[in-house]
Amino acid sequence: VKGHIFSVVGDVFNHFYHKNLPFSLTNAQKRVIKEIRRDMGSGKQMNRLLQGDVGSGKTLVALMSMLIAIDNDYQACIMAPTEVLANQHYETITTLLKGMNIEVSLLTGSIKQSERTGIHSSLLSGKLSILIGTHALIEDIVQFKNLGLVVIDEQQRFGVAQRAKLWDKNPSAPPHILVMTATPIPRTLAMTVYGDLEISVIDELPPGRKPIKTIHYFDSKRNLVFGLMREQIKQGRQIYVVYPLIKESEKMDYKDLHDGYESIARAFPPPQYVTVVVHGQMKAQEKDESMQLFAKGQAHIMVATTVIEVGVNVPNAT
Repeated sequence: VKGHIFSVVGDVFNHFYHKNLPFSLTNAQKRVIKEIRRDMGSGKQMNRLLQGDVGSGKTLVALMSMLIAIDNDYQACIMAPTEVLANQHYETITTLLKGMNIEVSLLTGSIKQSERTGIHSSLLSGKLSILIGTHALIEDIVQFKNLGLVVIDEQQRFGVAQRAKLWDKNPSAPPHILVMTATPIPRTLAMTVYGDLEISVIDELPPGRKPIKTIHYFDSKRNLVFGLMREQIKQGRQIYVVYPLIKESEKMDYKDLHDGYESIARAFPPPQYVTVVVHGQMKAQEKDESMQLFAKGQAHIMVATTVIEVGVNVPNAT
């Protein structure tokens, strides 16, 4: 498919690279940015999957790709599957771009109508360079002046039709597409599932990141695990307890989650311990409140379904 040609790596990208970049890029990040630059300058539409562990620096790579779009007089957007994740991207990106004259906005279901109107007009005038949001981005009313790059975070959470709607936001040619995921996908499987995507892998963590330890215990060792959890909480850490949705019946899954929550609440009684719960059937506002309590360090334990696997950043949850 014919695509927009981003021929320039200009002042915006270079200013960010030399003045705002908080730390040196890893070799893996540099390699991936080169692959993306090559795609976006080729004259064909980019369709690239960016895979990398949590903490490998995917968001930074996505931002630097968006800056190349801005250098070429295009706009860019990031679509995330949850408000919590969209908010997190917004905070990260506005912090990274501090002092640069780049307009960034957030569009989610919670944004008031008056703010939305302002966002819509800034998008159409081209004043707004980067839009970050949830599937609110695909609403028909959201129109860009010149959308050149779409970043989709945790792609498996969006249907094909939802993604295709973003393609149509630029009538002259479809925008370049960068899909990010932390889920390791073997290359052969990726080719089957995402046959049309090129694949980039960030296979290196920034220096100072500790490797992740995975330990398996059977249910008979539950008390041992609870002991380890108490130890971590004593050290000022926080804990996720995740119940994967694995049964055919959603009702059974939520029963598992609630039973699990009750057993955790018995083992970690209030007021000494604060436990919050998050699952897909909660209202967005309730979910957000639980997530915020946890993110601010006011809750010790979060009992959740795999909603939380989508990249929520709580550095204290070890």
